[in-house]
Amino acid sequence: MIMIPNSLPTAIAPRAFEIQDVSDCDNVNDVLTTLEVGDYSTQSLNHICQGFKLIKDDRNEPLTIVSSTYDLLQPVEAFAFLDALKDEVGFDYANAGFTHQGRQLFIQGSLGEFEVPTSNDRKKGDVLDKRIVARTSFDGSLATTIQIELLRVWCDNGCASWDKENKIAKVKHTRNQRAIMTTALEQATGMRQVIQSLESDIVTLSDREVTPYEFDLINEIVFKGESKQAETAREAVKAQFSNERLGAFGETAWDVFNAFTAYQTHDRTTRETKQTSRQENLFRSQSDSAFPTKVRNAMNEVLAV
Repeated sequence: MIMIPNSLPTAIAPRAFEIQDVSDCDNVNDVLTTLEVGDYSTQSLNHICQGFKLIKDDRNEPLTIVSSTYDLLQPVEAFAFLDALKDEVGFDYANAGFTHQGRQLFIQGSLGEFEVPTSNDRKKGDVLDKRIVARTSFDGSLATTIQIELLRVWCDNGCASWDKENKIAKVKHTRNQRAIMTTALEQATGMRQVIQSLESDIVTLSDREVTPYEFDLINEIVFKGESKQAETAREAVKAQFSNERLGAFGETAWDVFNAFTAYQTHDRTTRETKQTSRQENLFRSQSDSAFPTKVRNAMNEVLAV
């Protein structure tokens, strides 16, 4: 009879996507402790394939194979700069978590709220939650980045900054990455400039009235063509343009922008894949500045603002 051991080693499932509340954390060490994150490690694969190495996560599980020149940045190293920025800029830690089955990690900080000016017939203007978001990867798929993002509190519309300078820092995983990040941190005032630029642009958009004709022109630029897909998208955005329930009143350029972010957040189909849930794909799409930048460029082309 063949005896089967009672305790065979079992593979640990990859970390699942989850947005965890870290608002009680005072520093990066507290955040990583809350997430139960430890040190990652590397193992040379020269005996199998010259010039490559294996990265294992903090649970000693194989994560990915990278070039031997890839410089692994430990989680505590990757986000240590946030504590310095917290003191300099004044944000509070808010949320954190893993994406891409544990290969990428993000930390969000809240920079407070901004109320968009509005006409006197409304009691309260649109309220935006300003965020600083830091991300890094452990497989080389993403450079360590810091950028500004916005969330409309009224309807949970999320979007990355459309300012071309929205990334405060973007540092690739090279041997010089620590020195490069240190230099980037010395320019923390750049973050304030990005925030001020966004707030100023939002005020400009809220002051600019838009006609239905102008809106249609913008919609045609963003979703070009006569395909059924483009037509469906234009109709969905048009419905959001005057959706007072979600805070768009069909009047200003800011209503136009909100119509597109509402479409991106609430109407656009985000499929579930074998490796990622629909919720994770939606979360990841909100950090992509390509769509809001495309919308803002179209608005500038039509409205000259």
